[in-house]
Amino acid sequence: MSKPDVIFFDVGSTLLTGMNAKPAKYIVHMLGMDMALIPEVENFLYTTCCYTAESLFSEFYSKFKEHFTGKTKVKSYHEGQRILQYLWDTNITTAKPIDGAITSFKWATELTNVSIVSNAWQPLRTAFDVFFSRDEDYDFNVDYWSFAQKETKPTLLSKVVDNLKGNLIDPATCVMVGDNYDNDIKPALDLGMKAVWVLHRESVNQSKHDISNSNLTTINNISELSKWPFLNKFGYYPQNKGN
Repeated sequence: MSKPDVIFFDVGSTLLTGMNAKPAKYIVHMLGMDMALIPEVENFLYTTCCYTAESLFSEFYSKFKEHFTGKTKVKSYHEGQRILQYLWDTNITTAKPIDGAITSFKWATELTNVSIVSNAWQPLRTAFDVFFSRDEDYDFNVDYWSFAQKETKPTLLSKVVDNLKGNLIDPATCVMVGDNYDNDIKPALDLGMKAVWVLHRESVNQSKHDISNSNLTTINNISELSKWPFLNKFGYYPQNKGN
């Protein structure tokens, strides 16, 4: 076989870096809410589809307004909206592609079908679209906030595999690219996919995991993705897209 049927990418810390990794914690802290609400706020952020900070805060306030008491730092709706807008904007403006990510992602799109599997909130998705935009829609794309409740990355990957099978595509002909072994790599392998583990931030933990699986290969950084040896290991060899 000349190429995988689909290459799936994680986004945060695989393609993009520089963002606030814990927006829920920041929001709860800045608004002066009870820190015990962080899990609930996180769930809200990752399951609510809003394309502006203004609309997101409107939904946020409707859900959490009972927690806006005299004890909170925020004394008005507009002040709360301003805080969320700041976090939203800085998550977009501080996000930047990891070295080599744009080149490798472009290489993948020219090779075969590409999709993202990410549990990111909307600002990260906006930043992704700025740097990695494509003319066509992403095949088999899964957005975190499409689902009714927060789900782990393994659960999302399970839905991806169900989608693949529904389109008569064998998961074994697909590759997952990610930087987190527990969230990206192991779930993909367990579901019958092949996986490329990007070690740029977790190489020190490599010894803690079983990397002997024949469906797994590792690269030191995302820029190595566009070099063929790792695909040769899976039995793929260079040809043009569509072959």
